[in-house]
Amino acid sequence: MGVTFSITQSPGSRNLWLYPNGNYHSGCTAVGAVSNYLCVDESYDVPDDDTTYNWAINSSVVTDMYTLENHTSETGTVNYVKVFVRAKSDTYVFSPSGQYKILAYHSGTTAISDNCNLLTDYNYFSYLLTSTPSGAAWNWTAIDNLRIGFECNSPPTGESTQYLVLRPTSDEALELQPNVGLINYTQVDEDVADGNTTYVLNMTAAADSRRDLYGLQNHTTETGTINNITVYNTCKRDAAGDKSYEMMKTGGTEYTSSAHDLTTVWTEYHTTWTSVPSTSVAWTWAEIDNLQAGVKLYNLAYGRYPQCTQVYVVVSHQVTDISPEIHTTQCYAVVNYTASSATCFLNQPTRYGISNTRKVGIVQPERGDRVVYDLCRESKVLTMEGIEFDTTTSTATTRLLCVRNMKDNGTYITIEDIDTKVDTTWLITDFNYDRDENNPSLWNWFLTAEKYEDG
Repeated sequence: MGVTFSITQSPGSRNLWLYPNGNYHSGCTAVGAVSNYLCVDESYDVPDDDTTYNWAINSSVVTDMYTLENHTSETGTVNYVKVFVRAKSDTYVFSPSGQYKILAYHSGTTAISDNCNLLTDYNYFSYLLTSTPSGAAWNWTAIDNLRIGFECNSPPTGESTQYLVLRPTSDEALELQPNVGLINYTQVDEDVADGNTTYVLNMTAAADSRRDLYGLQNHTTETGTINNITVYNTCKRDAAGDKSYEMMKTGGTEYTSSAHDLTTVWTEYHTTWTSVPSTSVAWTWAEIDNLQAGVKLYNLAYGRYPQCTQVYVVVSHQVTDISPEIHTTQCYAVVNYTASSATCFLNQPTRYGISNTRKVGIVQPERGDRVVYDLCRESKVLTMEGIEFDTTTSTATTRLLCVRNMKDNGTYITIEDIDTKVDTTWLITDFNYDRDENNPSLWNWFLTAEKYEDG
């Protein structure tokens, strides 16, 4: 045996995430941060979506491209680079003729992905590059000089159906009771129905109907022909026989839907009016802005009260030649690489041992002796202790950190130069070290490794 023994490891592939740290070209408008790269640099697993993003609505193609962080201590072979973006076509469906493509630039050459089909919700899109944009093999110098980004435009969408949601903003005509506070519309104006938290109810005598009507939000920039309006209510009963009705008021006249037989579970009901009831002609945006909507509740039994927890209106309308906003909220690169093999050297252990655990079976016949039989080896555990010491040419902690990094890498190691039982492959499960209390130049280390074998 020599004075030292060696531990060698060939790690498997791993990923390095690189994020924008500067602007290389800025064609979009930054929203939520002072610079474009700051709008897309958040960690891959913590997107902030519409808190910070880069915005574009141009009919012609615009480009955003960013410099990236350099790698640090990573070594080995770069297998590929994958560029990710998180983007959407805000509110309106992306035009079939629209363009959104991921870019990777290096040494005068730009690689361009296929077109990404943006949706109205944020989604991830990626572009895989197994070589540099010019076709050469990746290396760490190329990684440090990589630029990434995207190019996009937003041509008019043509004609499409859009939906505007309007919620209560005021009390207009009240006959129901709020369960919290004194303002009825606040009981039913939430985006997501809150059930028993806030609601209005009919607390009158038996066999009686009462209704509420609420003022609604006005439309803003919406245009186009209105197809219809739909009034939604979410209601439930206290007693069998209770009913609900959707209501709306336009042109000074109230209109009521057919009845719904309520259940004991909060249920959403709706009624659609395709035209103004008094004229049978299409709705106008002025009529939408003056619209009131609400709910009527029929109470069959006194002391058992029907309830409504949500009221809102959806306006369906046709839009023509709308250019949607293009939002990009993340852009980063993932570098997949196989790290270089490493070899660590430690002093020969002062103590080591191997323990075996085997899987056994037991058969207990009805008559006769119990039989115990060996099935297979379950595990083989190696434990070692040793001492490292500082010298004039090296420090103990440098050698010990080498082994600790192998433990953190999580792949198998090969031990050599101890004996034939130990000189094989293992997986480090624990490695610790501490300074000797009596001599600060000495370090005590403790290693546990495990090897699984078939029986």
